[in-house]
Amino acid sequence: MPSVLKLTTPILAVAILTAGCLGGGAPSTTETGSMTTPDQSELVAITDDHKAALEAAGSYTATWELRSGEAGEAARSQTRHTALVDYHNERYLISQGVGSASESQGGSILFYADGRSYRQVGPPENPSYGVQPAAFNPSIQATLRPMVPSSGDLSAFEYTGTTSYDGVTVKRYVLTERTPWLLAQSQLDEEFRIGEFDYELMVDGDGLVRYERWHVMGTQAGVERTVTFEYTLTDVGSTTVADPDWLAAAMAQNG
Repeated sequence: MPSVLKLTTPILAVAILTAGCLGGGAPSTTETGSMTTPDQSELVAITDDHKAALEAAGSYTATWELRSGEAGEAARSQTRHTALVDYHNERYLISQGVGSASESQGGSILFYADGRSYRQVGPPENPSYGVQPAAFNPSIQATLRPMVPSSGDLSAFEYTGTTSYDGVTVKRYVLTERTPWLLAQSQLDEEFRIGEFDYELMVDGDGLVRYERWHVMGTQAGVERTVTFEYTLTDVGSTTVADPDWLAAAMAQNG
């Protein structure tokens, strides 16, 4: 029998309290490898200090996206975040965009380098800029992390073997049953009856979640809807942060 949720936020603005990214499947950086024989003894512990592990790596690129809408149609609502962080050179570029599959409603981009932060906000065709002295503080994007808890008990997941993702060997896990911690972090309007559900997770040898995706299909007020979340972590230790192409405009506007 499908689960019934009675929560408070409209489905087209599903709130993820710990992280997120979406899509119709694994990203292009995933390389299909030969799966090893599944063995529940192969469960790994997800790092309890995600931030410290990334800081030790020196740099990374993370994205998450959340998309929702009626089944069979392009997403009516989507939010995408991207963070490029270079701890060695103290630079970062963090962006957030909202809109639908066919139209961007704008967002914001924050760039930091050499003791100053630069922000672009508003629609792409008519942005505004802000510049101010600041300290290097990439922790402002601390919520840009996978949704699975950092204490991550993976015993409910099925281990499917190892594969390669972004050039790194990872262990892959799947789940088809909803878990209490996942439901607690999703807020859906009215009664949302969960029907189909699938969850995919890839974890590297350092306990970092490299890829995470879950997809829910259900009905709300008699309408079939879908919600998809996807998180990616790539270029760990090799991310570089270039000046954005709007930097000169920001400096000129804030002379």
